[in-house]
Amino acid sequence: MNKTKDTTNESSRSRTGSIKRKSKKEIEQERDEYLLGWKRALADYENLKKDQAIQKQYTRESITADLAQAYLPILDHLQSATKNTPDIPEAQEWFTGVGFIAQQCADVLKEFGVEQIDATGQFNPELHEAVKAEFDTELPDNIIIRQIQAGYTMNGKVMRPAKVIINLTKVSDQ
Repeated sequence: MNKTKDTTNESSRSRTGSIKRKSKKEIEQERDEYLLGWKRALADYENLKKDQAIQKQYTRESITADLAQAYLPILDHLQSATKNTPDIPEAQEWFTGVGFIAQQCADVLKEFGVEQIDATGQFNPELHEAVKAEFDTELPDNIIIRQIQAGYTMNGKVMRPAKVIINLTKVSDQ
């Protein structure tokens, strides 16, 4: 017969063979370790929820910006169609309807934070793109003369600058 000693629980048993009891300090230390682990897990979960909320908001804003960007040419065409009033009386109702559709499209985009850039007054390179310059000494320098294409911002960020013609009072050497 093979006589092997059972050493697996030897450290937890006393000489009399009974199970060694943990001291109050050891129990409290073990409890504190479990509690700390639980608190860390809870904090990790809360951080995960916050990160997911931020990612969800970013995704929502990105999709909204992409859709708004895709609708800008449609709005441009509708607004362009309403600039010239037809001479034919029968076309007036159609013309008015197109105007309503253009306004409705602009209103929907505005609900998502898209706003048209003001293209009057002083030229601002952060909001405007000068596509042409005209020279008139009667007008102030860097004043916007006319808008070629509307520009838009979304929640304060430029989606597309307004394309404008500006006035210059002197020819630049560059």
